[in-house]
Amino acid sequence: SVQNGASATFTTTTLADADEVSVVVTDGAGCSATSSIITTTVNALPTAGISSSDGDNIICDGDSVTFTAT
Repeated sequence: SVQNGASATFTTTTLADADEVSVVVTDGAGCSATSSIITTTVNALPTAGISSSDGDNIICDGDSVTFTAT
């Protein structure tokens, strides 16, 4: 959270599981504060799937189709 007119700059990087990072916040007057070490937990992306009740998946105007997602 940024308060009192301060701004935040974010740098994106690739993190591996258990990497350690800290956050440095600097205001316009040259004052700064550094957080304690934050250990990251990286989770694998979920696998998603979708299927339809239409056997050939050719859906025409007026067809009734049920989609199921996992």
